[in-house]
Amino acid sequence: MVSSVVGFYSSPLFTRLLPERQDTPLTKIIGNCVSLLVLSSALPVFSRTLGESRRGGTRVTPGLG
Repeated sequence: MVSSVVGFYSSPLFTRLLPERQDTPLTKIIGNCVSLLVLSSALPVFSRTLGESRRGGTRVTPGLG
């Protein structure tokens, strides 16, 4: 999750969303909350797409010997 957030904020498109200490408007805070919610919702789906399981290994398709 941490690498997803770091990659998200290092993207040139989303560097404007980086919060600034004691100078962050409410719209930027809401934008950060929405983007973190989307990232956290998409991460399990993305992990399953890549074939990662909860045990940390990859899924093996039976019958492909």
